[in-house]
Amino acid sequence: MKYREQRTDYAVYRFKHQFAGVLCIQNADETGEGTQAILHRCLWSEDIQPYIAEETFDTYATENKIEHYRVNLEQGDLYFFNTRCIHEVPPVKGTRARIVLAVFIGYSPDDDEIYVWS
Repeated sequence: MKYREQRTDYAVYRFKHQFAGVLCIQNADETGEGTQAILHRCLWSEDIQPYIAEETFDTYATENKIEHYRVNLEQGDLYFFNTRCIHEVPPVKGTRARIVLAVFIGYSPDDDEIYVWS
């Protein structure tokens, strides 16, 4: 909300840091495995945005040796990540609906309030 999307009309905009949490309730395949997200070891910046907009970030990441991690959750797993990390959610593949609960957390070191929404 704050950096990439610049959505100043949301209350969470005032917080410097924003994190996301995802709880896997049901995977799309029956083995209980499946990539829920791909996180890149690269924070969003205005310099990175053109690669995202042009859908060439994968090439940029390869050329710049940016590491990535596939988040393969089993049912009941919960993970949190910094939303400024470049991340993507691959298409759902499987015989069942993937069901997740997402929560977002905003905070600033100089603010006593923490903002949580889902």
